[in-house]
Amino acid sequence: MALTPAGYSHLVIEYALPARELDSPCYIDSGASRRRDTMRAGQHLFLFGPSYLKNNSLIEHLEFALRYEGPNLEVLALLFTHYGKAEIERWLVSRPRADMHAWPDSSISS
Repeated sequence: MALTPAGYSHLVIEYALPARELDSPCYIDSGASRRRDTMRAGQHLFLFGPSYLKNNSLIEHLEFALRYEGPNLEVLALLFTHYGKAEIERWLVSRPRADMHAWPDSSISS
């Protein structure tokens, strides 16, 4: 059973983000077929089957993190600061409007 960091864990490692240790990191478990959680060395881990992550891109890991881990403002702020926002802006603009239900409608004035 090989474990590969996923979501925020992957982003912190891949982009060398100086974030605090995650409370419950997520991993892709090559031997799993579904989501499960476990304890290892006193740490709570979430394990997901390979079908939960289509590829190893920034956007796939960001979508995975937002969907399964919720918002982690520390990691998101570090990612946007250290990596830049161009790829993320392209992703947001390319998404169908229905997929962006969590984002505020920019056409509404405050």
